[in-house]
Amino acid sequence: MTESFKYLYFDVETTVDTEIEERWGFPPVLPEDAFITPGSVIENSIDGVKEELAKYDPLAINQEWLAQVWDAEMSKGEKARKGVLSELSKLMGYRSSVISKFALDPQLARIASVAYAIDDRPVQSIVGGDNEYDLLLVLWDLIARARYLVGWKIVNFDLRVVFGRSIQQMIRPTRRIDMRKYKNPDVIDLKVAIWGNDVGVKGLKQTAMHFGIDIPAGADVDGSQVALMSTEELLAYNESDVEITRELHLMAAGMYGLVPVRYEDEIPF
Repeated sequence: MTESFKYLYFDVETTVDTEIEERWGFPPVLPEDAFITPGSVIENSIDGVKEELAKYDPLAINQEWLAQVWDAEMSKGEKARKGVLSELSKLMGYRSSVISKFALDPQLARIASVAYAIDDRPVQSIVGGDNEYDLLLVLWDLIARARYLVGWKIVNFDLRVVFGRSIQQMIRPTRRIDMRKYKNPDVIDLKVAIWGNDVGVKGLKQTAMHFGIDIPAGADVDGSQVALMSTEELLAYNESDVEITRELHLMAAGMYGLVPVRYEDEIPF
């Protein structure tokens, strides 16, 4: 018989779904020969340069071409114009900055990793990527066996990502999960339980520092930087968040209307 348990602490880290461009009609980056020569651009006045750049979708502008326009402006005989450099700066990295935000949107992200802990057992983690299908199968098995799912902002983000990616991968859920914010019989969302929606301190790490909880890894980074992490850094960061989540739950249980923490019925915490 498959073992059941009381608490599943888990945290999902996400990155950009690389298929997003095709599904959402994101424009492809134009080749360099689709643009006029950099020298022809800077021959214009500042307003003329702005008009030339405005002809193109900022999501489709070729970054190498922009860099050449920048170099042409910097190397011309007179002092570089701040208005031109400012306009070029707005477009440099624009596409990547827009796409990077997709990792924080449940419908635009894919799972980079999941870290979890069963009751008071050691934290474990799984890398996503090409392994996302198997990762979801493991996670749904854990969800099926847990009495309570515990996480930070888990209702509005982690579970939404799990649902969305499961639909993409055509994976059936192993149980129904109540998704209400308050008085939820299945989910303990610590962010909602402790801070609600009206308090300035809203991040997991901010809350950990507020309550004096140590942050094992990634104190100076956040989920938007996942794509820049090595696998080792990602898993350490992910596991750290689960350690913090469990410690916060242990500290806050009995307050804020949370389910009291009791891994074994005879041992109250």
